[in-house]
Amino acid sequence: MRLVVFLPVLVSIMSAGSVQAQQLLIMKKGSVISRFNPGDEIFFELKDQKQIHHTAIQNIREFYFTTVQGDTIQYQRVALVAFRNPERKKFGLTTAITGVALLGVYGLNSLAFDTQTPAMRGLRFVGILGAGVGMFIYLSADKKVRMNGVRRLRYIPYDSPLYR
Repeated sequence: MRLVVFLPVLVSIMSAGSVQAQQLLIMKKGSVISRFNPGDEIFFELKDQKQIHHTAIQNIREFYFTTVQGDTIQYQRVALVAFRNPERKKFGLTTAITGVALLGVYGLNSLAFDTQTPAMRGLRFVGILGAGVGMFIYLSADKKVRMNGVRRLRYIPYDSPLYR
């Protein structure tokens, strides 16, 4: 009786472990740019569509991956992979708003104080620098990697030296 109960549990654990034992890599000239495991979110665009698809990877096979919605996507059909970083985007926006606020404080203080004092020049410098760096961080938070002859998607099994 114990064997009847134990055998299906063992088989399900073994099959669940084998599903997790592969990775999807984005490679450029033999070096790894990014790794995706089953369960990871992916943003991609297909060659025949101009829409960014957002989904989670359910299963990775040698020539295709399966999404949670049940779609089978061949590696050759993927035109680009997008990387989104909402935390970095939020940090950049906060930094830019803080820089603009410091410029506003500089504008109000310039009505009552001399603008050539070191404190006022420092306030202006930090405000301009904060607004500029914040906008750069905000605009560079989303990146896209276009799949061409140099960059490609590659299936990696668990026994490959590239697997981590």
